[in-house]
Amino acid sequence: MSDVFISYSRRDGALVARLVEALQARGKDVWVDVSGIRDAEVFPAALRMAVEQSDGFLFVISFESVASRYCEQEVAHALELNKRIVPLLYRAVPDDALPDGIRVRNWIPIGDHGDFEQKIARAIDALDTNLA
Repeated sequence: MSDVFISYSRRDGALVARLVEALQARGKDVWVDVSGIRDAEVFPAALRMAVEQSDGFLFVISFESVASRYCEQEVAHALELNKRIVPLLYRAVPDDALPDGIRVRNWIPIGDHGDFEQKIARAIDALDTNLA
């Protein structure tokens, strides 16, 4: 079981690589598709299983991720499973483009929006906090 599943667009891969490195440096076991899916594996099934086997769920908000059918399915599955969802705002998109389960949550700005280390600390705090 991983600590966190990251849902994102591959176009945001540079930020996500930095995010993965920062989370792992702080002891988090991170599931990300580029290393979590084996060659020839049926990846939609692998994504569903990875969401199921993760404690938390980070969603990297960008125009590309909200337009991605796969990201939409990942968010829907995380909501079905009542996962702890933490949205990270990488690039602003219109509110009505966001999945409902992302739009209603407080976002953490990430990337070019201030101190990256502080934002990682906020993301970890959100992942570790039981809001119920």
